[in-house]
Amino acid sequence: MFEGAAIHDRVTHMKREADTLQSLPLPKRAIELKVVVYPGQQYQGKGLPNNVVLVFTPEGISFAHNGDQINDPYPEYQEDFAWIDKVREHHEVDVLMTNCWTNDILRIVRGFNPKLVLPGHENELGHPTWDRVPYWGDAEYLHLNYPELKASDYPVTVMTWGESYHYKAAPPRSCRDHSVGRAPRSWNVRRRVDSSTCSKSTSTRRGGRSDSARSAHSMAQMPSGSKSSS
Repeated sequence: MFEGAAIHDRVTHMKREADTLQSLPLPKRAIELKVVVYPGQQYQGKGLPNNVVLVFTPEGISFAHNGDQINDPYPEYQEDFAWIDKVREHHEVDVLMTNCWTNDILRIVRGFNPKLVLPGHENELGHPTWDRVPYWGDAEYLHLNYPELKASDYPVTVMTWGESYHYKAAPPRSCRDHSVGRAPRSWNVRRRVDSSTCSKSTSTRRGGRSDSARSAHSMAQMPSGSKSSS
């Protein structure tokens, strides 16, 4: 992406490889993130590359952000589900941030198997009025199975502009193995709580994300390669 443009060398280009754990140093913050960049797409055929990123933070929390991932036409187009269905077999996902209008959102959530789902793009103000998905989902016009997701056992929280979610996990750092991205299922998810000396926490905000979540979102726009920059 941006090949030949002046900005090219200022962008971090990571490998689009399912389940390959890569390092992303952030020198100015003196930290390093572990990242998996899944080779997603926005539509297929002539669609755009859409990296789906899974980020592991030094605090021991993992975020997945799928940008504008959509498998369309569906169910005829199944290619991306070859890796979507198996994310849970390789990595533990704490928070999944997914667009609400993607095809078969319930199947995507089952593939990632997160502790918390934060859907986005509801009532997207950048879309014309007729093309905005309501906060309760759209099972009639778009034929989405969003209502099925919210009726499932997965915790789903729909956020509005400016609202924040404080996610609290309580593992010792040594419990996290970044080589496989796994963590105990006994970690806790709570809303708007304070961290303590024995816990790690982070916050996401709709319209203003945490550093780790922001890195995940911006990385979703950066296709293949291996060059890194600060």
